[in-house]
Amino acid sequence: MGAQRNGSSRNSRIDRSSLTERSSDADVLGSQLALMSRLEASLKTGLRALLALDLAGIERCTREQNSLGKELAALLEDAGSGEGHPGCAGNASEIGHELGRTQNRIRDAIRLQSALLKRAEAKLRVLANMLADPSAAYTLPSASRGRTPESCERIFRHSRNT
Repeated sequence: MGAQRNGSSRNSRIDRSSLTERSSDADVLGSQLALMSRLEASLKTGLRALLALDLAGIERCTREQNSLGKELAALLEDAGSGEGHPGCAGNASEIGHELGRTQNRIRDAIRLQSALLKRAEAKLRVLANMLADPSAAYTLPSASRGRTPESCERIFRHSRNT
């Protein structure tokens, strides 16, 4: 009978440590999800600032995104690899699925922000060239991009209208 109690006590210790491990995984995933949700919100705000050409807003969002990225990297480093949580069950699994959806939304927002930044960079390059020598006739460097002068002129007229 005493051996039986000792055995059940040992099983209860194992169960508690297993529960603590699962709870810890869920806490890490929850923290990760919270940080990634904040990152997603910051990216959306940054996109709005970029579309509005709000330089102060772009800078503020970029600083916030850098800070959140560092926090996320530190969290993943503290948690180990940050990849896969085999002991997760129940609520942690749901958090894991939501985390995956959030990661996909963040990737999409980053792709969009990258495209918008490239477009803004091209427009700024055109403006810089125009301001460098306002008396000169402006054309885009067609030879380097394989464009004809006519297509460059259409691009230039389109960029002036937008």
